[in-house]
Formats: sequence, C-alpha cells, structure tokens
Amino acid sequence: MTKKTMAVLIPTWKRPEKLRKCLQALTSSDMMPDAIYVVNRPEDTESATVIESFLNSLPITKVLVNEPGVIYAENAGLKQVKEDYICFLDDDAYVPTHWCRVIHEKLSSDANIIGVGGPDIIFQDLKNDYRRIVNKVGMISSYGRLTGNHHHEVKQDMIVDVLKGVNMSFKREFVPQLDQELQSSIREGNGSHWELDICLQMSKHGKFLFTPELELQHDSNHSHFIEDKVAVNNARNYTYVILKNFTFFKKIAFLFYVMSVGNTNAYGILKCVQELLRQRRLRPLKIYGLNLLGIYKGIRTYITS
Repeated sequence: MTKKTMAVLIPTWKRPEKLRKCLQALTSSDMMPDAIYVVNRPEDTESATVIESFLNSLPITKVLVNEPGVIYAENAGLKQVKEDYICFLDDDAYVPTHWCRVIHEKLSSDANIIGVGGPDIIFQDLKNDYRRIVNKVGMISSYGRLTGNHHHEVKQDMIVDVLKGVNMSFKREFVPQLDQELQSSIREGNGSHWELDICLQMSKHGKFLFTPELELQHDSNHSHFIEDKVAVNNARNYTYVILKNFTFFKKIAFLFYVMSVGNTNAYGILKCVQELLRQRRLRPLKIYGLNLLGIYKGIRTYITS
C-alpha cells in the first residue's frame, strides 16, 4: 500500500516570533510532513522574513491571500493542498516531536476515522491551574449544547463530535471549504466556530478521534480582542452554524435552548441569571444583550444565505 502523504496548514498574521517557534518545533519532527503551507498577507513582511528563514529546513510552500481574516486564509491554503492528510495548526502552537507521526498512524489505521485531534495546553491559563481531567470533550447535543474541554487533560483516546482548530487533522477528501459567511465585518476574534461547522459537515463521512498523544503547547493570547464585538460575533456564528447543519426539529429545540438556557457562547436567561449571582456585578446583563443581538444576526444570516 502506498504511504499517504501529509500536509500542515498554518495561517499567520503579524506574529513573527510565535511563528518562528511554531516552525522551529516542526523541524524536530521524527516524521516530517510532505508539505507545510504557510498562508500570509503581502503586507506582513515580518512573517515573510521568518518563513524565508525556514525554506531550507522545512518543505514550506508560501501562500499569499489579500483578504483579511482566518476564513479567507484557511481557504487559500486548502485550495493549494494536494496531500492525503491535512493538519490544521495555529501559528502560536508548538507541536511535540511525535505529532506528525501519531497523526499519520491514527488516520492510517482505521478507515472509519476521518479526523484526529488532541489537547492544547494554553500558556496564559497555566498560572491559574485551570487544567483538570475530563471524560467528555468536543460534544454537541441534539439541541445544540456544545461541550468543548479541548484544553483539559484526557487519559485515553475518545470519539468526539468536534475538534479544535488549533490542533486537528483530517483526511483531505472530506474537508470542505470554510463558509465565508463566518467571516463577519469585524476583525477582532471573528471567524469563530468554523471548526464546528466543518466537523458537523464531515460527520456523515466518519468519526473524529481525540487523543492525549497529540497534546501541544498553545501560546494563545486574545488580549487584543474587543470583548463586546466578540460577544456579538461568537453568538452570531454559533447560531448560524447550528441552524445550517441541524434538521428542522433540532433547529427549533436549539432556539428554545439558546434563548431560555444558553451557555458561554450565547447567554440565555438562565445562564445570565447564573452569571449575575456568581459574579455579583451587572456585566452579564450587557453580555446577555450582546449575545441576543448575535443570535438575531445568526438567524438573519441563516435565512438570507
């Protein structure tokens, strides 16, 4: 049997030092990917310099995109990938030596597994001792309740519904282009829930595996995000993705759930009350209002698209 080829896709934007560490980690791989596609915009000359410095040590293909935003960057990279397996990796993520090899082994060993992923250890939260052992990761209920937990610790492989964009890989034949409706007009944190969207689309083709063997370091920092805009955008994209992928009665159940109960992606009435009691300040009321606006925009986007 011919060995399957593998590519790593890395979008980047003006984080040259993080990108350098990301690429440096890949140079230590005990199984080098066949291609590494780094997507950048022409005006980001700092990152271009970093990319140039690794051309002799890594199989890098430079991809340029003119439009801002993660959706356009990922799509530009996807159009270039010809390899059998595609690994999505953020430019602020640093993989262990065995990362590529384990991905290849997991995807090659079972025809029913079309995607694999693993935990990301978030640097900024380590001081808060946030990590705990969990037995449920990346699950989406029949009414749209989303359980993430990808950044926590797991002890064994498990089948999940959703993988996290920073650390997920798929058999390329099943990967769709990202929905450009998720790229809203704001630039702070937009494009959220695109991985939820493609996982829901691909789920009819096979299963997704989440394994502790693929744990990586994630130097994530969203301090530049504008919190109020993110509150609107996250609720918008979450609502839109669920509505476009769920059947009619599940859509109705989701709308009832998200309006009455809700979660961290979109506050419902009960979630808002819970946060008011927990925080003992009025900020959750503002988040609730912003999330309602996002839910409305998500419904409108679904109807008009």
